[in-house]
Amino acid sequence: MNGSRARNLSGREGFTLIEILMVVVIVSILAALAQPNLHRALVRARAVEVLADIDVVESAVHEYQASTNNWPEDRTAGEIPGGLESFLPGGFDFTKEEYTLDYDNWTATPSAPFQVGLSFICDDEELRRAVLEILGSNAWTNGSTKVTLILDR
Repeated sequence: MNGSRARNLSGREGFTLIEILMVVVIVSILAALAQPNLHRALVRARAVEVLADIDVVESAVHEYQASTNNWPEDRTAGEIPGGLESFLPGGFDFTKEEYTLDYDNWTATPSAPFQVGLSFICDDEELRRAVLEILGSNAWTNGSTKVTLILDR
């Protein structure tokens, strides 16, 4: 009681330097503990964006096939197959900031075990791993920058 009366009598109110330093140290420790989890959450959120784009293309490809009784023709990476544009949302692009989509049509190759697929090409290894983790056994990778999902067998 005597110390608090002395503090009030001198007119000083507030925190001591030691108290402020302790708060800064505690907040720094908490931030250091949370940072790896935040990074993983951001990578996973980007992977979910990739999967949303894959779902959009997969739906468009299946609608195209149902309407025309054919699969869209094969194109190079980043290029929307001809005729598929009208089945995609306006402004949809196969080339994104962090990755590129690649539609593959193997129906002309007699030895191919699959008909059509969609690949996601990306240099970011963490993002590729996160996409593969979510897709599970429904996709495979060429071991470098490409992850492929089979759209029809």
